[in-house]
Amino acid sequence: MQLEMIQLAYAVIGTLAVIPIYYGSYASLKRPSSAPKKQQSADDSDSDDEPDTESLSSSDAYIFPILGSAVLCTLYAAFKFLGREWVNFLFTLYFSLVGTFGVTKTTASILNSFLRPQRIDRIRFILTHRAKVFTSLGFTPAHLPAIMFACALTAYYSWSKHWIAANIFALSLATNAIQLLALDSFKTGSILLAGLFFYDIFFVFGTDVMVTVAKGLDVPIKILFPRDIMAAKYQFTILGLGDIVIPGIFIALALRFDLYNYHARFPRIQYYKHRARTGAFPKPYFMATMTGYVLGLAATVGVMHTTGRAQPALLYLSPACVLSVVLTALVRGELKAAFAYSEDTSDKSKKDDDKTSDKPVADDKEDGISVEELVTESVTPTPAVEESSSDGDVADAEEGDSTAAEQIELTEAMATKDKKPQRKKPKKRGGRGR
Repeated sequence: MQLEMIQLAYAVIGTLAVIPIYYGSYASLKRPSSAPKKQQSADDSDSDDEPDTESLSSSDAYIFPILGSAVLCTLYAAFKFLGREWVNFLFTLYFSLVGTFGVTKTTASILNSFLRPQRIDRIRFILTHRAKVFTSLGFTPAHLPAIMFACALTAYYSWSKHWIAANIFALSLATNAIQLLALDSFKTGSILLAGLFFYDIFFVFGTDVMVTVAKGLDVPIKILFPRDIMAAKYQFTILGLGDIVIPGIFIALALRFDLYNYHARFPRIQYYKHRARTGAFPKPYFMATMTGYVLGLAATVGVMHTTGRAQPALLYLSPACVLSVVLTALVRGELKAAFAYSEDTSDKSKKDDDKTSDKPVADDKEDGISVEELVTESVTPTPAVEESSSDGDVADAEEGDSTAAEQIELTEAMATKDKKPQRKKPKKRGGRGR
């Protein structure tokens, strides 16, 4: 019975680790540089949900283990000199604020996914200053119940510190982190995983710093499950969020590379976020890295259970993720193309698109909150793509495009109708008398 409970704990921890990686990877999808640019109207909803990402370069990957070591040692010293109660109190305040935003965003995304067959009213607030957009916030009806749920969960967690509430916070933070942080290439991801490979080994096997901080911090930076859920006092199986987020952003990069290859193979197919996020394209690299992650996590749990000692998960997860990409690229004959892939060009084109989209906004108001508008999203399911068997041409049939084109033509027609042509006054001909 005891062994069955421990196996249940391992299975639940593994499932909870995979969920934010899978969901966050799809949430990180954006138009790849190999996809053609689409002409968008003012109320085209396809651009509203493009994720805001923070790109990580190779220089960031080199310094990341150093920063992680500094933060970990600082927390360890704070436990020794300030006491565990004060550190947990300060971090509880911080994660209550951050977690509220994270849970709100995740809950609103889940609720909106159920509203996709319908029309979603979106309220947008755009803050501008001197023809430059500083920030743009979008709200849907799903945000109101999401905010109420997040606030109630924050109050409950701050009062009880219940492990289920802590897991909800941790999963939301992991999902948003995988969506927000974007590796720019597989080279950067390999450098990051290699550095954290040695970082994890040193702080778990070489010192007691990692274990002390992980067990001492009573904040949602880990997922937990009781080793025996029927026991009167729980002993938890723990997996840190770093063991989810770091491999997760590498797996998300693999999914974006699959999307890039798909549009490079069919360059005439337009990119639509709703179609992409349903997974309607081949995903060999994503499936390989997800499989590698699951196997690496299983190896971590197996060694931990056999030895009875805490294990550095990245010791197994880092090689598993990198080797999954390398082996898949070798089998497909794409090793050079995979490690030459970079998202710098797509980020640059996105900035150009943002600059173009900023111009009409600057005309409304020069300073302050310039726009507060209500946009209705039309998210009609898109029909399948038809491919010509004769010459390989691909034809897209999108109802959204035809509707947008008709609206543009109607707007232009009304504008032309409103502009009354000015008639030139005929010149008076004066006749000279003879």
